[in-house]
Amino acid sequence: MPTFPARWKVYHLTGALLVQIDQALQVSLLSDESPQHKSNQLFYLTRGSFKRRLLDDLWKAKRATSPKSLAQVITSKTVIDAMRKELKSGGFHYAVAAQHFAKSMERTLQYLNAAMPRAWFYAVELVCFAAEAGAPAAFEARAVLVPPTGPGKPPHDETTFLGLVNLPT
Repeated sequence: MPTFPARWKVYHLTGALLVQIDQALQVSLLSDESPQHKSNQLFYLTRGSFKRRLLDDLWKAKRATSPKSLAQVITSKTVIDAMRKELKSGGFHYAVAAQHFAKSMERTLQYLNAAMPRAWFYAVELVCFAAEAGAPAAFEARAVLVPPTGPGKPPHDETTFLGLVNLPT
């Protein structure tokens, strides 16, 4: 009588002094995931996938983004040195959120933006709109103060900001 497994698991074995066993793939046919996602995962078990070694690529990607691998990257000397340098420079984006900002608070944030060339201070008002009993409240965020750009302050648009983020490879 043929069997029809509802859950498929594939493991990668790394031979060394101690054999390391890592799960490379898991597909549950009874899960809530879409049929498209399940069939995409099961594709890795086909002959064509094995010939092109796609399962190896999947395992390498999964291994590179595993908590253990990410912890090794984050705790590496290069990343720690970069974090120390950034902490010493004070180059951060600070968002101060409140329901309302007094003019004195806005002036304080303007002063901090001028006095700290490597830091960006934003004032964001969060306005809560009352909801009926039992219904979720709605919030609106308004940027009241945005740091200026200019000498010592690089542009702070999203694209430029994301371009400044250097991830180790």
